[in-house]
Amino acid sequence: MAFCKPSITSIDIANSNKLESEHVTSVYDSIAPHFSMTRYKPWPRVESFIQSLPHNSLVADLGCGNGKYLHINSTGITIGCDTCVNLLTLAKSSSPFLIQADTTNLPFSSNTFDAVISIAVIHHLSSEERRVEALKEMARVLIPGGRMLVYVWAMEQDKRTFATQDVLVPWRMKKASTETTEGNKIKKKKYRKKKLKNKVVKTGDIVYEANLDNLFGEDNFTFEIENISITNCKEDLEIINELEKVEEIENVVLEKEQTQLENTRDSFDTFMRYYHVFRENELRELVDKFVSEVRVIDSYYDHENWCVMAVKLADTS
Repeated sequence: MAFCKPSITSIDIANSNKLESEHVTSVYDSIAPHFSMTRYKPWPRVESFIQSLPHNSLVADLGCGNGKYLHINSTGITIGCDTCVNLLTLAKSSSPFLIQADTTNLPFSSNTFDAVISIAVIHHLSSEERRVEALKEMARVLIPGGRMLVYVWAMEQDKRTFATQDVLVPWRMKKASTETTEGNKIKKKKYRKKKLKNKVVKTGDIVYEANLDNLFGEDNFTFEIENISITNCKEDLEIINELEKVEEIENVVLEKEQTQLENTRDSFDTFMRYYHVFRENELRELVDKFVSEVRVIDSYYDHENWCVMAVKLADTS
């Protein structure tokens, strides 16, 4: 499970190839199965774009990832492309038409596809030159009248702020346990509800047990009383008498809890992904300035992405 509030690091772009290899391709190869579990639902506007295409359309999904858009073009054929082999392996269940390819150098003939989609891809390209190359390749492989839809991560977001446009964003993933293997699981002790009426809570007593799967993806954590005494405290005893009415005792604040939760962070690997976050109108301006083969027909904001839809002009060559 990835944390929702990553610590984002600004970087200085130097070697594009090395940067993308280490912080894009290698990262997605490493996190592919975990990443795929969080990317299963198509975004509605992308889905609508694909569904609006004529029957028997040939579509290229450039940077298809785990293939969540490959099945939508039910009356035609969608070819998925990605640089990440492990993501392509996961995409096999959605389409048999897959190819490993760089979006800046596509292995397709010109004027081939009725539509091209590039969803959350070119923001991983670390120079403007490479981003323009990718856009020009999309236009090249489209037939005249064909449409392309491009999504890129926006700098303007409600939940995140960016100091610069070129950043490394963490992806945190639970490490494989070194203490357990399949068929040799560590047995976890089960604790029943404590009968605490008229009883003094002593150091070492189990009073709080909770499942934190939804928070950290760990198994059950059990905390123990440490340096807590409620002897001769009528008010606290009355509270404990009430707590025996519930199945588990909750909301007991323990000094040890914060330390335990902090320690769980050590069980996560962190992978830094490179992004160039786009300012408003930046994507559209790149298309207008450098990709003369197409005309922008729509530009909008969706799911914290800036988006451009363009149509290829009639062949005048």
